[in-house]
Amino acid sequence: MMMSGMVSLTVDPKGRLRIPSKYRSALGGEGSVIYAMINSNGCLNIISQEKANEIISKLSKVVSIAVTERSTAARLILSSVSELKEDGQDRFTLPPMLKKFAGINKNVVFAGMGNSLELWDADKWDELHNIVSNPEEFRQAVASLEDILSI
Repeated sequence: MMMSGMVSLTVDPKGRLRIPSKYRSALGGEGSVIYAMINSNGCLNIISQEKANEIISKLSKVVSIAVTERSTAARLILSSVSELKEDGQDRFTLPPMLKKFAGINKNVVFAGMGNSLELWDADKWDELHNIVSNPEEFRQAVASLEDILSI
């Protein structure tokens, strides 16, 4: 199932969130294990157990004793993959390291990206989304997708 659109939510006073229902089935449905990991855009990816296993398998092949850009990136990503333990009401609390990385405070945005789900601090999302208010900048960004879009 593809994920698209966005949902804005508020983190509750105890720091808990719930996966919006429109995305839950794409992540494996109720009761399935979900994971969060860092994303180079400054947000978090929320992924299914199947996707987490796939990423861990691929990146673990890159980690070596040699210090390279690839092994460093793989190390950082692998060490960030965290299971999101849900309570009886399907709420989870982000690990402090992930929360700090993404700058998540009170308001968040879940954004569907096709086969993945991103979790953004609402202010960071708004900064990214402001490109739409600049028609020329938005046109250039869309033009860069010309080779894959035919709309």
